[in-house]
Amino acid sequence: MGRIIAVANQKGGVGKSTTAINLSACLAEKGKKVLAIDIDPQGNTTSGLGADKNAVENTLYELLLGEAEIKDTIIKDVVENVDLIPSNMNLSGAEIEGYEIHMGESILKDNAGTATKITDSVSGKKKEEGAFAGNVCGTYIHGVFDKETSAEAIIRVIGEKKGIDVENMTGVDFAAFKEQQYDILAAELRKHLDMKKIYEILENGITEEE
Repeated sequence: MGRIIAVANQKGGVGKSTTAINLSACLAEKGKKVLAIDIDPQGNTTSGLGADKNAVENTLYELLLGEAEIKDTIIKDVVENVDLIPSNMNLSGAEIEGYEIHMGESILKDNAGTATKITDSVSGKKKEEGAFAGNVCGTYIHGVFDKETSAEAIIRVIGEKKGIDVENMTGVDFAAFKEQQYDILAAELRKHLDMKKIYEILENGITEEE
């Protein structure tokens, strides 16, 4: 009988993709058949398992919208014993089609006001998100800096508003930087995790005595 394991957390940068990648690899190494499903528009699990997230034809986005069947979405054996349903930035547009994939919550304090107002395209419910106080604005936009062009466009607008010349600004490959940070995090986790115990738990589960 199959088992479903979800790795989820509303906060970004806490190691969800790293955990999913390494857990899939560990299970596969134990001889288990794994189907990894990447539901994050950043697609870090997809690229972390060796697939080119920008080149795949069918992703979870097409599957959710009924534009592709599951058999056409699965990439076989990205790692031995691991199949993958990939994801990329297209998934961020799924909310427009009626799916709320990922959205953070903002808590207002003191004299802060709401930055944006969003209407759910399915339920019609209105949701206020983000916050601003004085000339400072903050909002939860997951993955917006993955594309260097998006980051540069935002910086240019901010520069114009602040009267700062950003024409000679050099770009940073944020996606590559994040991948590097994930690798560092994974390496540190491997130093401290008891892999033998993890394999034991995956194989036998956790008993009440434990």
